[in-house]
Amino acid sequence: MFEAKSHLSEISGLHIKQDRNYRQQQNDELKINSIKNSSKYYNCKNYSEDVWVGKYYQIANRLSFLQKLKELQIDYEQYSDVKLVFINFINDNTLISSKPVKCSEEWDNHYQQIFKEMCLDLEVLKKKGVLIINIDVSQWT
Repeated sequence: MFEAKSHLSEISGLHIKQDRNYRQQQNDELKINSIKNSSKYYNCKNYSEDVWVGKYYQIANRLSFLQKLKELQIDYEQYSDVKLVFINFINDNTLISSKPVKCSEEWDNHYQQIFKEMCLDLEVLKKKGVLIINIDVSQWT
């Protein structure tokens, strides 16, 4: 499973509107409960819905999906070695409204801050199948 980003601002949270119908509210509750449960799977030290859902929903959602696929390995062996790969592009000038990330350290620091706020340990994430890869695309343009 892959998640690709070119700019730091692409990592976002879930914005739940107040005027949601019953079905939408149920769907939101399902998402939130799934994410909260997955925080335990990743040994989150101090779960915060504001952080996991409000601020870093995209990442939390991907982690939750990875957990579900890992759970399926019990019944389906083809999911036994599934990984979540965050691919981050360096020097991607295609988005005019944002300045590109210029070096790997910028992405690394960004993820360290995110995982710190999510109360997650990068080593635990790696053991659970989370990989972070930074690719410089300057030679491609």
